This record gives sequence, C-alpha cells and structure tokens, in this order.
Amino acid sequence: MGTVFSADGTRIRFEASGRGRPLIMVDGATAHQAVAPLAAEVGALLEDEFRVYGYDRRGRGESGDTPPYRVEREVEDLAALIEDAGEPALVCGLSSGAVLALDAAAAGLPIGGLALFEPPFVVDDSRPPVPADYVRRLDESTAAGRPGDAVELFLTGAVGIPAEHVAGMRQSAYWPGLEAVAGTIAYDGRIMGSTMSGGPLPADRWAGVTAPALVLHGRDTAPWLITAARALAELLPSASLRPVEGANHDVAADVLAPVLREFVARVRPVVRPIVRPVARPVVRPRSPVRPSEERVFRPMRKVYAGLFSTIDGVVEAPDQWQTAFDDEMGAALSAMLEQQDAVLLGRVTFTEWRNYWPTSTDEPFASWINGTPKYVASTTLDSVDGWSNSTLIKGSLADFVRELREQPGGAIGTAGSPSLVRSLVEADLLDELTLMVSPVVAGGGRKRLFPPDSAQHPFELVEAKPTSSGTVIATYRPAR
Repeated sequence: MGTVFSADGTRIRFEASGRGRPLIMVDGATAHQAVAPLAAEVGALLEDEFRVYGYDRRGRGESGDTPPYRVEREVEDLAALIEDAGEPALVCGLSSGAVLALDAAAAGLPIGGLALFEPPFVVDDSRPPVPADYVRRLDESTAAGRPGDAVELFLTGAVGIPAEHVAGMRQSAYWPGLEAVAGTIAYDGRIMGSTMSGGPLPADRWAGVTAPALVLHGRDTAPWLITAARALAELLPSASLRPVEGANHDVAADVLAPVLREFVARVRPVVRPIVRPVARPVVRPRSPVRPSEERVFRPMRKVYAGLFSTIDGVVEAPDQWQTAFDDEMGAALSAMLEQQDAVLLGRVTFTEWRNYWPTSTDEPFASWINGTPKYVASTTLDSVDGWSNSTLIKGSLADFVRELREQPGGAIGTAGSPSLVRSLVEADLLDELTLMVSPVVAGGGRKRLFPPDSAQHPFELVEAKPTSSGTVIATYRPAR
C-alpha cells in the first residue's frame, strides 16, 4: 500500500502492481479497495505490460478527507497519483468515476488515454431523473446522523432500485459498509451535476478533452446506460464506442482487462524488449502540482536506479557472476526503459560504454542509448566528446539533478554507476531503486552498492517478484 498527499494535504492510499505504463482505475460511488478489488484483479491480469493503480477515493477506505468538499479536490487527488506514476497515465473510470476521469482530463492533467465504463448519465426519459434536490437531501441525511437514509436515496434515486427491495437490503451484511461511506455519495452527486436530469449532455464541460477515449457499456446492461454511453461517444471528438460482451454495470476483471489491453495498443505501441538494464521509474509520492489555469500540468521528474546484484550485495562486474538472464528480466527491463528520456552515468560506466555503444548494432537499446541525453558525473573527466548527446556535469551533482528534475521531461534513470547511485541516495534524490538479485554469493574482494561505513538509509519494499531463473526483482523506495 502506498500513499500520496493531495494539494490540500489529504492522504490518498493506493495499491499499485505490475510494471510498465501507468493505468489508474477510478471507482464509482461507494466503492473502495477493501470492498471492490477490481483494480487489483485487473492489475494481476495486466502486470506484464502495465502498472495498475487502484486507490481509495477521499473519504473512503484508508484515504483521508478534508472538508469542505469540491470536485476540484478529487481532480487534485488524481493529479497526485499521476505525479507518483511519473508520466502521463491511462485512466479507466467506472460509473461516476468515469465522469471524474473526464473532469480530470478537461482540467489539463497529463492523461494519455481514457477508458470510460458506463458513465451513469440520464439523457432521455427512458428512466426517471434523479430528484432535483438529490445532493441536498444526501447532505442533510448524513449531517443528521442518518447515513442509511442517504444510502437508500442513492439506491432508489440514482441507481433505480425499487424502494421495497431496499428495505430488505438494510438487513444485509454489507449494509454497514455502505453506511460507512454514505457521506461520500454526495461527492459523486456533485461530480454528476446535472447530467442525470434527463437532458442532453453539456456541450462545453469536456470540450478540452483531446486524449483518445474509449466509451464502454456492457452488452447486458440497462438500456438507459447504453443510451448514456452512446451520447458521450457522440459528444467527444476523440472517442469510440464499444459494447462489452458478458458485462452489465458490474464488470469482471477478466472481461475488462483484455479490452483495456487492446485499447492501449491502439493508443501507443508497446516498446520492444531490451537486453540491457538502465533503470526503472514509478511509485514515489511527492507533493502534487495543481492543474494550472492554462491546463498545463508538469509533475517533477522522478529519478530511478536499476542494478544487478548478488545475494551478498555485490553490484560490480555482473558479467562475472550473473547466472542467467531470463525473459521475465528482459520484460521488466523493457518496462524500465520505456519511461525514461534522460540517463545519469558515472565516469567508469560512461568510459566503458562510449567505447562500445556508438557503433553497436545491438538493437533496440543501441538506438535508444545513443539518442537519449546522457549526463555524466565526473570530477576527473575534462570532456565527454566522442558520444553524441552527452553532457559533462560541472559542479555539484545534487544541484544539477535538482535542476534537471524541475525541467520538462520524463523519468531520469541511471545506468550502472553504483557510486553515482549512492550519491543520489545520500542526497535524498533517488525516488526508486530496483535490484535484480541473482541467486549467487560473489564473495569478498568485490564492490558492494553500500559499503560497511555507509550511513543508514531506510527503504520500503514496493514489489518483489521471482523469475524463472531464480532471480528476484525487488523494487524499493526511500521511506521518507
């Protein structure tokens, strides 16, 4: 479980799994991770290609809440998660969560694609609209200490369940869980606004949304939800519409996951596997950036390091002790490289690589490393000529990296260079460390990542995954 803090200081708890492009799942009303683990299930099915985020929206589960509520606060919550991911994210919104995702895209957050499953608009007379005083009555019920009445109003007025059925639901085992989040139902009512009143969708609310969008509805869902999906697909110029077989308003992970994978393949091709490690981004909470009035969102760039290691912590000369390099390691390294557009190198690594990569035909890594900006940390080199796109860092490494993080761009990685990685840790500039630990003890006489006289630096485990060769891919982030 990870934590980010929204612009107003609210704690937002999330789970993230897998490697690759970030995909953030946004739940609808009343749902959160403990009771609706769809994000975790989708993450397990897409872990080879995506890093899937599921989070507790504010006021639910393990996330905090800071009154007074405004829809903009939930957009800022999403902004914090996207900043944590370190690059433009794909966002899948479910039910009213799809409308929140649309609002976030319209606010200018860096969203690379939108999957919108059954936004619950009421755009005709095929079902009754929600009551005109719906949100006010929700607020009054929770303020008066009657959360059950708020839940009942939601189920009858918004979901459309007959009142006589709700009476029996009040006796169910899950009813207390609904009452626990009753105060947040009005949040979704405010997100929906006037879009459940039986009229056409507002023409201007999402006019600024340019990201590719896939509007989804279950083949077996209620007719009014199909009408709503069609109305949204017609409104958004970048949208396409797709019915989903075997789904209604509740969709199973094994039904949704392949649809998302297919959609993303059309949004941007997946980078081919690579054969050598550099680094891997993601998952380090920081203070989020508010979407600006100009709809420009620029999160601070992340710094990641990836190294091969032995059980006893040796990182020097992996070619002399690494027992295997399997397909899972190659796929993980592909995900690491995909999100980087700058590389930090130490003197030794730069000198060795400069003699090989400029003329190498070992693709696709050769083209990538030769074309990527490389920043070399050295106090003894006078020049980094001889390798294109290389820049010598002059002065303080820490100051240079701090300035680089403020500039536009993607993740900043490291390649080898354990001494440089140590310097980043000591300066509190490393956001994530991935170690591929081979099942071997290298023994004495070799350099370790952290020598015996190193200061203590606490880390927390993000993910640990064994591979078929016995290597463990372990990802850590500083416990700040």
